Amino acid sequence: MELKGKVALITGAAAGIGLSYCEELLKNGAKVSLCDIDSEIGEHVADELGVKYGRKNVLFCQCDVTDYPQYEEAFEMTIKVFNRLDIVINNAGVMNDRFWELEVDVNLDQYHVNLSGVRSIVLCPGLTDTGLIKEIRKQLMSSDYEAAWQRDNANSKTQSAEHVGRALIEILQKAQSGSVWIVENGQSVREWRG
Repeated sequence: MELKGKVALITGAAAGIGLSYCEELLKNGAKVSLCDIDSEIGEHVADELGVKYGRKNVLFCQCDVTDYPQYEEAFEMTIKVFNRLDIVINNAGVMNDRFWELEVDVNLDQYHVNLSGVRSIVLCPGLTDTGLIKEIRKQLMSSDYEAAWQRDNANSKTQSAEHVGRALIEILQKAQSGSVWIVENGQSVREWRG
């Protein structure tokens, strides 16, 4: 897929992996609609990216992905401003086992699959240096689970959000619809063949 001139809507775009996705898409000539629940940070990031890549290429939409009318409004505003929408990246995520219902609502329920002919690709990042893994003890259901989390990730190398952003560009350009891709340990993105 040629990215120049395409329009991408990215949820959870104000920080971490979502912000890296925005940067990489802008570097490749796309326009981006940054959607995030945090309007203060989101507008600041949109302003910074607008200065760097051109204000006409960046839009901020305050959006809580668990608020479906608000999520729909982000789509409508993106299309109204850019006159099209080519790429949707459902990136918003939370990690806080104490609020597991919110985790499910944000991390899983935002994915709606329709028979639309839209190409669907999944990118699964491994352990990535973002706010989600800071102070892990506070985000797990119980501090008793910290040892299990540490054990499960003992052989994982933390990668940068920028590395994951570059992997997104690579798969957007070559991946087939329905494919699943993994980027972990700072290595090249690879297709999962189950």
